[in-house]
Amino acid sequence: MKWILAAVIVLAVLVAAVFGIAYYLYRMAISRKGVRQKERPLSPERRAIERRIREGGAWFWKQNPEFLSIRSRDGLKLYGYFLSRPDAVRTVVCVHGYRASPDRDFGAQTRFLYENGCNLLLVDQRAHGRSEGQAITYGIRERYDVEEWMAFLQTRIRPEQPVYLYGISMGCATVLMASSLSLAGNLRGIVADCGFTSPYDIFRHILTDDMHLPEFPILPAADVFARRLGGFSMKEYSTLDAMRVSRTPVLFIHGADDRFVPTRMSRENFDVCAAEKELWIVEGAAHAESWFIDTDGYRAKLSAFFEKHDKK
Repeated sequence: MKWILAAVIVLAVLVAAVFGIAYYLYRMAISRKGVRQKERPLSPERRAIERRIREGGAWFWKQNPEFLSIRSRDGLKLYGYFLSRPDAVRTVVCVHGYRASPDRDFGAQTRFLYENGCNLLLVDQRAHGRSEGQAITYGIRERYDVEEWMAFLQTRIRPEQPVYLYGISMGCATVLMASSLSLAGNLRGIVADCGFTSPYDIFRHILTDDMHLPEFPILPAADVFARRLGGFSMKEYSTLDAMRVSRTPVLFIHGADDRFVPTRMSRENFDVCAAEKELWIVEGAAHAESWFIDTDGYRAKLSAFFEKHDKK
């Protein structure tokens, strides 16, 4: 009898530990409030990148972009920033990454894009910035937000004007997932910089590679919290699902030294993509650093991609 009681106690402790870790993972990675992470010292190279990000963001805000808001299909108020030019030849919708902001992820690129004929719509993803929402769903719900932004955009631009989606990190997964929807407007292509294959896959990578914990039973337990508290399942949809059915041309970009979102994930997205596609791996670039490591190459890739698909 004593050994049964001891076994029950041990089992209860293990279950409590698993759900405790799973809840911490939810709080850390899904809840808007998050868990404060310890800041790491920056290398001289990273400090130089941070300076370019700040300078680029400052340039964008000095252009006085228009402040916009829409409602998501589930009732959240979402915000964006529209920088237009009367002679624009295309519009680029920029979707930032996990716990980032549009001026951080795209500040360094905005001047180049604007001076090369682009209207710019930079959005705050749900549960980020000014936008409402308490759960980050890794593209699952955010893809429908892109659908709403695309519909809204048609009130601001000519119907025939080419439109491109441009996402970085989680924003990349968001726009790739959105491409499987019936989006309004003249969507010509997607720039997909360092996106993951699915919410479940990126959670598994963080759990096993970064936290050195087993996938089972922690991830299934974390998915319980995602469903109950966040309103989505990590296995509900994936970037791979979208790429199998999307017909929108994609320029995939990924840093060869990315440890946050492994480079193999863009390769996997590329492999299953049923649309016209190109993959560019940037040597020496860590996560979301490709623009900074090879700025000239990145500019050339964007210009060629736009020129090719503007004319179709």
